[in-house]
Amino acid sequence: MERAALTDYVCCVCLCLALAEQRTAGAQTMSFPSLSNAPQAASRQELDDLGFIYEANSSRGCIEAAKDFLLKYEKSEFAEFARAAAMRSYVDLDNWDEANRMAESILATNPSNVDGLTTLAYLLIDSDHESEATIARAKRLATLAVQELQRKTIPRFATGSQWILTKKSFLALATFVLGWSAYREGEATDALRLIEKAIALDPQGEYLYRLSLLNESAGDLDSALRAAKQAQQIGPAKIGRLALRQIALIQKMQKAKP
Repeated sequence: MERAALTDYVCCVCLCLALAEQRTAGAQTMSFPSLSNAPQAASRQELDDLGFIYEANSSRGCIEAAKDFLLKYEKSEFAEFARAAAMRSYVDLDNWDEANRMAESILATNPSNVDGLTTLAYLLIDSDHESEATIARAKRLATLAVQELQRKTIPRFATGSQWILTKKSFLALATFVLGWSAYREGEATDALRLIEKAIALDPQGEYLYRLSLLNESAGDLDSALRAAKQAQQIGPAKIGRLALRQIALIQKMQKAKP
């Protein structure tokens, strides 16, 4: 399982902006404009160490910085953000077990964390791990994520455009999960509608690849081929390889048609 990196959750966007402002101002304590209660850093060093997580130039670097932060600041009010950054990096590295562990730990402390809800829902529909039970749970989590996003307002440190991009990205992921869950439950019409809606919100390669699978199963080979070609162009690499195989399969099926 691999997905293109999503726009960071709005808290993380705000965090980077706030970090830059606080460092420039030399502040010792940070009042963070979160979507609920504002966490605070107890020292300038804690603030700097938090910033290192988001400044890491690789997924592995981000994970190591997050681990260091969590060890050093076990009771930090920013621990949730460190875990979320590590969680996304584990997803990027296709490490399902660690991504799942991080998502579960985030939701254990904050059940309304949209990043945790959408990421865990996404992990639960992974083809190597899905089951009837995981599909049902993925639907519940994705539905909760949509409800949470509908309640959010633009945080003080975010621009309107940042918020719109972030909200669309997470709404798309939740909608995609709901669509694939509907497909697995035999609701083909709802599945097609929801996945097309996800693509309209945020045209990720994986969404298009799975749309191709849906169209193929419905016998619409032309639409399936078109979606697979788009998925191959967008990527990321793993999706591109899957899409290429899907293109070859569909073209073979088209040639075999009388």
